[in-house]
Amino acid sequence: MPATITDVQSVAVVGISAVDAAGEPIAVDTTQVTTTVGDPTLLSFTLDPTSNLPTFSFNKAAFTGTLPATSQVSLLDTVNNFTSQDTVTVNNSALTSETIQFGPPTP
Repeated sequence: MPATITDVQSVAVVGISAVDAAGEPIAVDTTQVTTTVGDPTLLSFTLDPTSNLPTFSFNKAAFTGTLPATSQVSLLDTVNNFTSQDTVTVNNSALTSETIQFGPPTP
């Protein structure tokens, strides 16, 4: 299921569900999962030190585009050789203030 965050939020992957062709659950060793981001200028991620699952955040320092923007994210299960893919969309956060800008005075 795709995720949507604002430019001041993050979203964590809390688990990976896997089933075989018969619909039976397959265990996923999350410490053996590799994370990639389709657009690393839009999203960065940190890995939980215990589960190795990522938390995705807006990469404000690198992004030069316009929001909203979407990037694919992928988790490669290196044990079962299977890749899970989804998307994260980043929207602008809510307006918090406005400033009136005056022009120069005229005579």
